Amino acid sequence: MAFNFKKSATKNLVVSSLMQDREKISVEEIIAKYPEGITITAFDMVHGAANGDYPVVLFAEDTEKFLMGGGKIFAGIVSDWLAEFQGDSELGSAELAAQGGCKIKFSKKRSTRSNFTYTVPEIL
Repeated sequence: MAFNFKKSATKNLVVSSLMQDREKISVEEIIAKYPEGITITAFDMVHGAANGDYPVVLFAEDTEKFLMGGGKIFAGIVSDWLAEFQGDSELGSAELAAQGGCKIKFSKKRSTRSNFTYTVPEIL
């Protein structure tokens, strides 16, 4: 049996098990493709990234993809979810899935003061 170098290297690029064998989708793509929102079914948080912590989520509308990011407000939401389950994303994700997920719609807003564009999640 030959060692699969590509598979081994790819596995080590994954910082959350939710990313395994899935393709990343951006929040901009989600906004365009799912204008009525997505149903979050699993969540995790990537810690220690260069620019802080990033949520990683799965959603019911496309089980082949994962979202990493979603903005500071969404990171706060996922951080609160994790805190409720003492940092255990598997336990929290199981409970979220058992409840049918959480429907969220993302949009972009522009700050009038600083002309900064940011992501706004709306809980549906």
